[in-house]
Amino acid sequence: MSISLISSGGSSNTTLSSTPYPNTTYTLNLSVNVGDVVVIMPQFSDTSAYPVPSGWSNYGSSGLVWIYVVPSGVSSIGTVTLPGNTSTQFIYALFRSTLGTIVVGNMLTTTYSHGGSTAVIASGTLTSTATLLFVYDWQTPNGYSLSPYTTYTSSPSITLSYVYNLGNAGSYPGMGYADLSGATTITWNNTTGTTTYGVTIDGFLLTEGSTPAAPTLLTPTNATYEDLSGASTYTWTYNNTDGSTQAAYAFRNKIAGGSTYSYYNASTNALQTSEVWNASTTGTATLGAGLLSNGNQYNWSVATQSNYGIQGPFASDFTVVGQAAPTVTLTAPTGTITSNTAEVTWSPVFPSGAYQTAYQIWVYDLATTQATGFTVGQTTGLVWGSGLVSSNAVSALTGALPNSTTCVFYLQLTETGNELSAIVSTTATVNFTPPVAPTVVATPTTDANGTPIIEVTVTGHDNLLSANDASFEGGVGSWTARVNSTIAQSSAKALQGSYSLAVTSTAAGAFLYK
Repeated sequence: MSISLISSGGSSNTTLSSTPYPNTTYTLNLSVNVGDVVVIMPQFSDTSAYPVPSGWSNYGSSGLVWIYVVPSGVSSIGTVTLPGNTSTQFIYALFRSTLGTIVVGNMLTTTYSHGGSTAVIASGTLTSTATLLFVYDWQTPNGYSLSPYTTYTSSPSITLSYVYNLGNAGSYPGMGYADLSGATTITWNNTTGTTTYGVTIDGFLLTEGSTPAAPTLLTPTNATYEDLSGASTYTWTYNNTDGSTQAAYAFRNKIAGGSTYSYYNASTNALQTSEVWNASTTGTATLGAGLLSNGNQYNWSVATQSNYGIQGPFASDFTVVGQAAPTVTLTAPTGTITSNTAEVTWSPVFPSGAYQTAYQIWVYDLATTQATGFTVGQTTGLVWGSGLVSSNAVSALTGALPNSTTCVFYLQLTETGNELSAIVSTTATVNFTPPVAPTVVATPTTDANGTPIIEVTVTGHDNLLSANDASFEGGVGSWTARVNSTIAQSSAKALQGSYSLAVTSTAAGAFLYK
């Protein structure tokens, strides 16, 4: 910790009475660095009559305490409007941090009486990386300063340094500071005098804050595709370097190759040319519909601001391509499935220039899909799944399905850019008559050499195919070519009779028939 007092001073300049009451223009003229803290303590406590200067914050209860954290781009403090009348008084102090920014926290206000009472300005465990700034106002009719009538102790011992004491009859504002390295308590003791006077002390911790690191951009992941025709959401992780939390963010984007960024204004849901910081403690921003367009590639990034008011850098840009998601209709199966497998077929629609690169099918029984918390692809109890299949096919044959079961078939497509369609579904009931068990007959006999053998005859009693669908003696029957194939009756091969079914591929890739 290294917070230093750079400059201090005070005034009881009666020439200020020549300006109109209640405001007096006073030129402070301090050379400052970004992150410095400038403190002014006027004698007055009426903020309605003596307004806080623009850009300054008001603290304290023992009188006005104006605190100014120097923002980026400021290198000096010029004219400051101070309250004034014939007895205007004020003190000021300039503090500087080695890290560049000082964070001001209101710690404790306490009031006690002169004449033996004790007040603890700070207790408990104090940070060892802080400076205590304290201001006080002693109400007394005798014009005495605070120092002769008050002692202080601390554990372990620290040095409390007075910046200035100013006052006239009846009021004594003052300001001091102390390095709190290792301190645990600071106690003020009124040990001298017999007259009771009121004393109010405000304590503030000045801590060093460092610049947040660039946030970690999360989604949309880099070089991905998103449908940007509606609202689009961006997420990131705040990266603190000093234990701080996020208080605001700035979001920027531009069309790839462009030279000028636009900045998102969350309060107006608009993009603007100047940088804007949006108050938010969460790592998410949602741009409303109409701000971005499909067909463009965008660079986007985020910068964050800590709860200390320190603004960090933008992360390296991610890119996102605006492209409509595919839409798809499941056309089969429906109704009743009379076999133990089913052909899933679909009809997709893609935006211009895009095409299907993969599909995935999930099959669940209906009861599973109706359970609380069901999520496609995550809930256990999958009847059958295809996994992610790299293919432009528009149909697929499932594996074995349970008989007498209503199943829900889910499908999701992937198009170029790894952009996903919505998950669509259809419902069908599996209901088929399984074959009758075959008859098995074992007959003792001998082979051609007279060696005893057992001849096993298996007789099946059901053929689920028609005669022509099984033999092809009268043509191709009800078999139909599906994808990348043609079929024909062929006499080139035959198991029985004279014909078989020939399936010929017509294009690269998987082919199906039924």
